[in-house]
Amino acid sequence: MIVTNTSTVEGHQVTEYLSVLCGDSVTNYGSTYGSGCRDEMLYEMIREGRNKSVQQLMTQAAQRGADAIIGLTFEVNAPLAAGQPLVVSVTGTAVRLVRV
Repeated sequence: MIVTNTSTVEGHQVTEYLSVLCGDSVTNYGSTYGSGCRDEMLYEMIREGRNKSVQQLMTQAAQRGADAIIGLTFEVNAPLAAGQPLVVSVTGTAVRLVRV
């Protein structure tokens, strides 16, 4: 599965746009690492959330018979205090490709 934030895939042509996909990951900031969460821990939580969200998209795309996900965008809503949720959202478009 090709996953890219661009609208094209080099050496390929989009033949069919299948669906806009969305994936989310929610983690309670502080519940995993405690109220003394440091920046490195927050960054790790964001990375984990991003990976989980992309995996959700890849599963959805595969179910639709897609060859790729293009136009990937991420949104991170970081908590302002311990106990608030960290939300990582990702969207992209599932497409079919042919090699040119």
